[in-house]
Amino acid sequence: MDSKLLSWHNTEKVTIKKKFLRQHNNGGETLMFATLPHHITHDGMIYSYNEEAYILGGYCDLGNYLLAKDHFCYCPSYNIIPRERTIDGFFGFARIDRDSSQTIYSSHKRIFVK
Repeated sequence: MDSKLLSWHNTEKVTIKKKFLRQHNNGGETLMFATLPHHITHDGMIYSYNEEAYILGGYCDLGNYLLAKDHFCYCPSYNIIPRERTIDGFFGFARIDRDSSQTIYSSHKRIFVK
């Protein structure tokens, strides 16, 4: 598959774009993501899915942790994901094991989903 032929999709956050590489039968997905410069979330987030990501370039301050090129991160479901902050932006691959629309709490939505 040539990922250059796939289109970028908008997300709920204006500063994040994603390109779906594979949709899984259970609603999960494998994707490339790009977070534009000057992206900041003001609060942490809680997702109802597990997420694994590999960073290809750039960096992101994830709470007190610096997520940078060649780093791998794993965010278990129902865990509080710390505030994200990047000045330069970052991009990479991610795998989500369930439907990613099920955000329990997010600073950009300010609502709870059940």
